[in-house]
Amino acid sequence: MVFFSAVRRSTPERIIRDMKLNNISKSVVLQLNTPECDSSEDIAEVIPKYDELITFGNIHPYDRELSLKIERNLNFGVKGWKIAPHVIDIDIDDAKTIQLLKLLAQTKLPIISCSGLAFPENRIKKLPGKIRKNLETQNINKFYKVLKEIPNVPFIFAHAGMYQTKELVKLMKLYPNTYVEISTQPPAKIRLLLDEIGSERILYGTDYPAFNHSFSIVSVLRATKDETERKNIFYNNAKKLLKI
Repeated sequence: MVFFSAVRRSTPERIIRDMKLNNISKSVVLQLNTPECDSSEDIAEVIPKYDELITFGNIHPYDRELSLKIERNLNFGVKGWKIAPHVIDIDIDDAKTIQLLKLLAQTKLPIISCSGLAFPENRIKKLPGKIRKNLETQNINKFYKVLKEIPNVPFIFAHAGMYQTKELVKLMKLYPNTYVEISTQPPAKIRLLLDEIGSERILYGTDYPAFNHSFSIVSVLRATKDETERKNIFYNNAKKLLKI
């Protein structure tokens, strides 16, 4: 299997141990780049040592020398790029974020972004303003502006829009370059995606170690109807996107 995971505070040995326990052959580990943490140096040392691991680069929209940092990531073999709006507390459609995304799109590598509201809208309205603002950084409605700027690069919505899966489906129907990664989603939401956009644009993911592999594996198995859907989600689509 090939899958996407956001890895925090995990050693390579632990990651690979858990992969083997769940019959997973390769894992995409996603970097973090915040004012307090830039994991690119550590990842650059780790990835060459483990054939099982692949990485996506992560560059902060407000970093200096963006082109130089992109080149450095390409030199150690990243297979794509990660954006986490809620982690860096910057809107996905912020001018600086779009500037970065346009530069990343020139590499032709896939881009994955956390997406959607982490709570139902009626609950978000009751939260303190600062928390609401942070959650809104990756509201699905903000991605329309983004995709108009980068319509040709593969763009992956991590967590399938969380509580905005239906809104995400509408957006994805407009942009055939988009894919969805289904970590944290239950079988019913995965089935909705299968029925609306097809298995060719869905990627297995876990958000490991926040979620274990079995949650996502069982969710996919319960949501799917045949082996074609399962093979596409578990590895065919990822192999195509990553060119491996």
